[in-house]
Amino acid sequence: MLLLLFVAPVDEVYFVTQRDVSTDHHQLRSLNEVTLLQGTPGTLGCVSFGGYPVPEIAIYFGDLDLTHQFTLSHTLTMKGQLGLRIIYYRTERWTDQLTVSASDDGKRLTCVSTVSDTGSVNTTTKLLVTCEFS
Repeated sequence: MLLLLFVAPVDEVYFVTQRDVSTDHHQLRSLNEVTLLQGTPGTLGCVSFGGYPVPEIAIYFGDLDLTHQFTLSHTLTMKGQLGLRIIYYRTERWTDQLTVSASDDGKRLTCVSTVSDTGSVNTTTKLLVTCEFS
């Protein structure tokens, strides 16, 4: 049996706020804006589709690397006919503890998904911070 493995680039990257994200990346739209409540931990994820080997995902808040605050996971599916199958990864980084302040309003979050030797695919979203008054 001959097994050929190739390096493949990432197809798409999305910021999402719900964990029950569609498995079909053609049904997704990355968020242009993410709204979080000041001082309250919020949920945010970056989902990357495609790439081989497993892509690395990094998340930045301006120049600040927040990657360590997000948990990494991936799932693998095989597509195509027996003998001509393609390995397809869905790679994610999630946090339920992203806490922001009013001074973060309007800043940019960037998610970068990279497979060595194929380059990177990224998405950027604007952070909107709401304040709750008592």
